Amino acid sequence: MFVVVFCASLLMAAAQPVAAQEIETVLVNGKILTVDPQSSMRSALAIREGRIAALGTDADIRRLAGPRTRTIDLQGRTVIPGLTIPTCTRRVQP
Repeated sequence: MFVVVFCASLLMAAAQPVAAQEIETVLVNGKILTVDPQSSMRSALAIREGRIAALGTDADIRRLAGPRTRTIDLQGRTVIPGLTIPTCTRRVQP
């Protein structure tokens, strides 16, 4: 339950308006699965400093792109949230 709530809050926070900082990468023309309470799906996302900066429609996200922004066309592919939990992957020594 904690993991789902944590992911939902992370993606919901990422959906807030983007500041004037440059967007490094945008993913467009895809199926972006969110973990918000409505399990909504978006078609694009923007990445800044290695983190999701915005979620929205292709047009919304393309407007955030600058001249040096890398644009990746997902061609309808699906993007799902990923988790890295280092404590779950540690080996326990006998």
